[in-house]
Order: sequence, then structure tokens, then C-alpha cells
Amino acid sequence: MHVLSTAAQVRAALAPLRRAGRTVALVPTMGALHPGHLSLVRLARECADVVVVSIFVNPLQFGPGEDLTAYPRDLDGDLAQLDPAGVHLVFAPGAGAFTPPDRHTVVTVTGLSTVLEGASRPGHLDGVTTVVAKLLGVVQPDFAVFGEKDYQQLVVLRTMVADLDLGVELLAAPLVREPDGLALSSRNAYLSARERRQALALSAALAEVRVTWDGDADRARSLLASRLRSAPGVRPDYAEVVDPETLAPLHGMVTGPARALVAAGVGRTRLIDNVGLQTLNRHPGPRRSADHQDRHDAHAGAPSMSAPPRLTELPPVVALALAEDLDAAGDLTSLATVDEGLLVSGAVVARAAGVAAGTQVAAAVFAAVGVDVAVVLPDGSALAVGDAMMTVAGPARAVLTAERTALNLLTHLSGVATLTARYVAEVDGTGAVIRDTRKTLPGLRLLEKAAVLAGGGVNHRFNLSDGLLVKDNHVVAAGGVGPATRRALAAAGDLPVQVEVDSLEQLDEALNAGAIAVLLDNFGLNDLPAAVARCRAAELAVFVEASGGVSLETVWAIASSGVDAIAVGALTHSAPALDLGLDL
Repeated sequence: MHVLSTAAQVRAALAPLRRAGRTVALVPTMGALHPGHLSLVRLARECADVVVVSIFVNPLQFGPGEDLTAYPRDLDGDLAQLDPAGVHLVFAPGAGAFTPPDRHTVVTVTGLSTVLEGASRPGHLDGVTTVVAKLLGVVQPDFAVFGEKDYQQLVVLRTMVADLDLGVELLAAPLVREPDGLALSSRNAYLSARERRQALALSAALAEVRVTWDGDADRARSLLASRLRSAPGVRPDYAEVVDPETLAPLHGMVTGPARALVAAGVGRTRLIDNVGLQTLNRHPGPRRSADHQDRHDAHAGAPSMSAPPRLTELPPVVALALAEDLDAAGDLTSLATVDEGLLVSGAVVARAAGVAAGTQVAAAVFAAVGVDVAVVLPDGSALAVGDAMMTVAGPARAVLTAERTALNLLTHLSGVATLTARYVAEVDGTGAVIRDTRKTLPGLRLLEKAAVLAGGGVNHRFNLSDGLLVKDNHVVAAGGVGPATRRALAAAGDLPVQVEVDSLEQLDEALNAGAIAVLLDNFGLNDLPAAVARCRAAELAVFVEASGGVSLETVWAIASSGVDAIAVGALTHSAPALDLGLDL
């Protein structure tokens, strides 16, 4: 691996490679490398013969009073990571030579550079485009790789490359997260242990929006803003839902892709994060299919329930839930006792205090049979006895047909949110977060995990491909904690790896094998502090989660041991239903 410091040296080194027909990929960085940067390098290696990494703390993208002087720098450490990663050339120019004070040229992408980050940090994106344009001119790569972590920057640079016809293909690498969901960033080094836990509010808010996304951009924006405003220690800057190509704010119902972006201050650190949103009808709002709307209109607001809704047209969870109650004959009791033309209105009312969850999917159940529905208290709202969660209006037969299905979902999901909120309240002030598990009811995982978020908890894996969790049987099959850990880390790529251990000896094995996230399973309260101390003494920062023996009576003591998170399977597999009812 060659380390060069001038543009002339880089051009001279790449010239013979180009003559030999080798393709070149550039990965621009500001150093202080972490696994997210290395994921860019891996993508570059997949696409090109030669990989060039630039390391340059760009002074042009720092505004007055920002952290240019304090920005972490560790060139030797960066080079130690890049050499085994297969990088051929590192370009590390000096600031004075690469961005001289007497420069006269600034590259600006109008419009895109003055919103979001551009509005909060004037001139920041101009500094990015100016230096990236210069890097592209020096290296003249076939490919340039950027991460989706700085999503606005990616959009701005794509526009610059297209407008200037620079002849380079920009590749986007997925955002990489810590095991607890925090987006990887060099600035995470600024965060204290407490601030780091507070910073999880950003990824948690985005995760909640992603799993509850129903195409309603305004609802998603409001939810993001609400979650950030209520998060301790977080100073929100912006929470926005935009078109992923133009960054224009989206409003109303969206059928195509969208992007949610947030920025906030935690301590003295400014953090950004984002997530892609795609309308998949997983958590539908109260909307009817076109065919059902036609049938509703044809009956002037009183559709006959002798023909059940066409279940194949409904979202899968709603379709399955309704199918359990309806066949071709329909709701025989309502057909026999309720006049076809009778219209009613009412409300779903809380009969016990708790936290609302499942409102969107319950609304979809009512809407599927032709009932007009309005959510009054959305997911995450505190419920007092007598509060109306949603109102319904429509044909009496339709309301009664959907009542039990909608309430089954609402009472269960609100129960999950309510139990989660109780656990979260118990550990308040300890810095620990409450996480769910994959112990969910078949077919309801997305809804149950959304309910955990509504109650203030944090999601663990959604499925077996979201990350690697080495458990006891993996350890047995691999021949020990050490071998299992090393094999998981070698195979994980960009995915998080967590290792479950049930003793201090196993913990030492996992740490010695390179684990940076551990799950302390069924540790006694006397052993937990020692286990946490060993993790805190490790060379790398280790994410520590506890599981097993967790109850509302023990969770505070577990949290007080200093763990980062506590896994509570009971949130989804044992939450009691919240008492709710439909009052007409």
C-alpha cells in the first residue's frame, strides 16, 4: 500500500495502472476510520481493480465554531486498518497545499445545498463539493464510493457529477450501525457513556417510523419530531421526510419511496441519521382499495355484509385476521339482527390506563369493511381511563363485523406498549435501554416491535438476517465460545455480531476473540458488576446487554449494574392485553 501526499504523486502512481486497463475506485474519507468506512472499501474492491482512499480533514466543510480542531485524527491507526483491507493507495494531502488560503473557486450545487444540513450549517456542503470535485480531478476514478450515512451529501454529489459530466459512477454503500442501532460516525468518539445512550433516540425514532410507515409523510414527520423532542438530552435540529432524489419535503400520502432524515445535538456533539421508507402496506392507514371504495359507493354507505371483503386485496395481517372471522356467509348474527340500512357511530375507549399501539392496523380493519375511521390518539400516546383512541362511523353491520378483529389487535399491541413503558419507567435514570427479542407471535413481529417502540423500548433484530447472535447451541456446534465468535465475526461483513455468554469464563473467551457486543444471559446480580467491569476494561468499547431473570421487580437492579441494555422477552410473549372497548 502506497501512502502519497501530493496530487502529482497520485497521478504518477495511477498512470501506468490506467494504461494497463485497470479500473480505479476512490473512497473519500476524513480519517478516524470505523467499520462503516471499511464497508465502503469493500464495495470499492468489488467494483474496481485498484482502490484509492483519501484521508483529508476538509477545513472547507467546517463552519465557525465547529469542531475542526477537535476532529479526531489518527493517520497511523487509519493506515493500519486500510493495509489489510486491500487498499492500493492512500492519498493524505496537507490542508495548506490542498485547500490553500488564496483559492478562488467554490463548487456549489444550488438548491440542494441550502436545505437541511445546508440551512443549519451554511457553506458546509459547498465545502464538501469543492473538495470532492478536486479529489475526483486528481484521482480521475471510474467509481467513487460514498455512504448513505451522509444522505444529503450523497444526493448533492450525484447532482454535481451529473451536471458537470465528470464521467465517474457514484456508488452508495448502506449505512452501518452499532449493535444497539446507533449510526457509526467518527464523531461518536465525542460522546460520553451517558450521551451515547441518549443518542440512541435518533435511531429509535427512525426505526419506529420505518416499521409504522404507511405512506403518510405528515404523520411520520410529526412522529419523528415528537420522539426527538421528548428524548432526554437530545436537542433536535430537524426531522424531515423527503423525496430521496430531490430532497423536497413530502406531504400527504406517498406511494413511492421516501427518506426520513434527522439531526440533533447530544452533549457537544451534532449527530445525523436517516432511513429509507418504502410503502409496502405492512402497516396500512385507514384507506380502502379502489374496488372496495366502488362497492361502498354503490351501496350509498350501507354495503351488504353477506359478501365479505375480498381478502386478497387487503394487507396480509388484516386479511388473515378478518379471514378468521369471515367466510362466504359473512357475520350471520349481524345480518339477522341489524337492519341493512342502519348507520352508527362510536369510539374505541380505554377502560384501563396504558399506552396506545396498533392504531393504524386496527383502523385498516375497520376501513376494509367500509367503516370510516379516525385515529384520535396515535401509537405512543398515554391513555387514561375513558380516553377515545379512535372514532368509527358507518353501517352498523360493518362496524360489528370488524369490532372483535380490530380490538384483538388493539388490546394486544397496546398491552405490549404498556408493559414496555412500565419497564422503561423502572430503569429511568440508569442509562440502560429496554430491548425486545424475537419471541413474538407468528405473523405479528413487525406490529409487536412497533408497539415496543411506542412504549419507549428499543428493537433487537427483526429477523435472522439482520445480524448475528451467537447463542449456546451455536457455541456447542462450533466447539466453544472463542471459535464461534471468530467465525461469526469473519462472516458478518457489515452486520452486527453479538455473543451470548452465561459465565465470566465464557465472557473472557468472547472478549479475547474480538467480541464488541455481548449478551450476559442469566447472570446473577452479584456477577453482573464484575462482568460489566471486564467489558469496560476491554481495548474496544463493548456493548453490554443482560437477559434472563428479568422482571419488573428485578430490572432496576440489573440496570444499576451498568449494562447498556436489558433484553425482555416478556414484552411480546407475555404482555397482558390492555382493556379497551368499542362504545356505540
